[in-house]
Amino acid sequence: MLISAFQKEDFLEAQKDYIEPYCSNIDPSNQDDPHVTVKVGKLVFSALWDEIQSASEQRRILVLADAGMGKTTLLLNLFAKEQKKWPGKRRRIALIPLNRNDAREQIRKIVDQRETILLLDAFDEDTSAIEDYRKRMDELMIAAADFKAIIMTCRTQFFSQESSIPHEIGIVKVAPRSTGTPTMHEWRTVYLLPFNDQQVSAFLKTAIKWTHLNELKRAKKIVAQIPELTVLPMLLTLVPKLAAAKLDARNLWDLYVFMVDQWLQRESAWISSDELMRFSKELAVDLVLGRNPRGSERIPLNELASLIRVSSELIESWKLTNRSLLNRDAVGNFKFAHRSVMEFMFIKAFIDGDDRCASVKWTDMMCDLFISWGQTTRDGCKRVGEIMAMDLRTTSLFPFIRPSVPASSIDQAWINQALSDKSSFGARSGLPSEWRSYTSRIVESNNVVRVYDFAAGLVLQFVNTVAIEDRSERDVFKLIPSHNRWRSSFDSSTWFLPQLSEFRTFIEILALSGRINELFDTREIYWLADRDETSHFLARARTNLTAPDKPAEFAHWQLVDSVTSSAGDIKFAIDVYKVDRRKAMSPQIIAIPIMTYQGEAEVMFRDDDLNGTNANWAMTFTSALSRLNLTK
Repeated sequence: MLISAFQKEDFLEAQKDYIEPYCSNIDPSNQDDPHVTVKVGKLVFSALWDEIQSASEQRRILVLADAGMGKTTLLLNLFAKEQKKWPGKRRRIALIPLNRNDAREQIRKIVDQRETILLLDAFDEDTSAIEDYRKRMDELMIAAADFKAIIMTCRTQFFSQESSIPHEIGIVKVAPRSTGTPTMHEWRTVYLLPFNDQQVSAFLKTAIKWTHLNELKRAKKIVAQIPELTVLPMLLTLVPKLAAAKLDARNLWDLYVFMVDQWLQRESAWISSDELMRFSKELAVDLVLGRNPRGSERIPLNELASLIRVSSELIESWKLTNRSLLNRDAVGNFKFAHRSVMEFMFIKAFIDGDDRCASVKWTDMMCDLFISWGQTTRDGCKRVGEIMAMDLRTTSLFPFIRPSVPASSIDQAWINQALSDKSSFGARSGLPSEWRSYTSRIVESNNVVRVYDFAAGLVLQFVNTVAIEDRSERDVFKLIPSHNRWRSSFDSSTWFLPQLSEFRTFIEILALSGRINELFDTREIYWLADRDETSHFLARARTNLTAPDKPAEFAHWQLVDSVTSSAGDIKFAIDVYKVDRRKAMSPQIIAIPIMTYQGEAEVMFRDDDLNGTNANWAMTFTSALSRLNLTK
């Protein structure tokens, strides 16, 4: 009863070459670089047991990590490690996956709950939690109120932002408590951290024989090229096979393609690779689209037979082992061995033409896989154009770039990173450059231009001064740097200056449209939101790639760096300037502002397009020092 949903093979596979991760109470996904982690003191097993033993009350611990970081494997190893102890030293543990529709009933069936530690796996895969996670968590915690302790795993990205992560259980404490202590039981949050260099090296040395030095070198090179491998232990296990096969993998999509190909070849003795791939894609789409009616992402034998149009007897003959990516659970339902494999098959089905996949909200992993596929596709892929012409709002694919944090210290290295083609600023993965023309729009009306970037969820608005020859006339549209916030007259939304990485994207969109010299004044300099303790920063874009000149009107500013780039057939340069903050309030220190809005860019574009010339683009400067209207 304690482990009825798992089989012996599940535990044996989980323990093979297992590397115990470190943990922290700070989310590592907030770091720009997955290798940069917070300071930690304990491996996760010690941290969990110390947390439970040190508590004078029932302890509830929420273990968070991204897809493929080993949350289920952690719980299987936690359970297996305890079973190896002498009976008198062994803790009583129950392990229940929440991706089953009978999870709450399984919890209630556990006897002697006050002496049992309950492990609940994959809250993000609970279909009721997907609909309303707060309501579902209350239901589960009421059912599990009497357990000695609870450890529950969940994907970090299941919660839209850190403030959404629940802290109170919803169960009132009944034991005596001192003044000022919370009245409700609370979650203790633990994040699994990416492997460090020593852990990766330890795994590779264990998985690759010491006599195969060339394979070990190739494996280390692969890890260096794909930083996701340290974040996703499930994929790290592929590296020895990749190294042995002498194959190249550049990103997340390549890794999943390799893993699935290995599986298809392994199972080809009893079913053709094409048939198994077809079955798997159909099953993945059906599991995602049908998870609410079924209450889980699993399917009974008779439904699977009907779905893929084969007999139940044939399916029963399939040689599904613990190494298979498609397998049965303990009660005979069929499922994918790992949810991310199902997500890969779902996105693969979409790419191959199943438009039903655009009718549901995608997980963060689905979005990452789709973008990663875009990075591997070649120019002229017809399906890209077909997909981008669809209404993708239901999928939640856009915006997929997270808002970046303004810089606190700006130097040439920082500028080069912000202006690079694969800038990590604010993005989980870079948008394929071929997609930019699909994911952006430009609208001009009465010399006011709006640029909509669906991928970043960003709208930029500025005055087109290209046709104004007289410099004094252009000066009418310039401001001092403290004029950096505006409010829309139409919907009261707040607009800000762009950060450097946003400015680069903006210039790239204009260049790809072929209208950069028509819409954007390359003579002028524009304020940025980026600033440090001593300076304000500005940017200028040029399609003239000669050495950056220093017009007389730029005398107040110091050139920090100039970076050349391209978009399509257009080459451009971006110059970054700075001015001393103490001098910035001088009337001579003025430049044109670009106003940016972070939000649903596609929704705003559709509204503006619907309203046509009646769209209200008036902006009011919101500082108490002065008021300025920049009107359509």
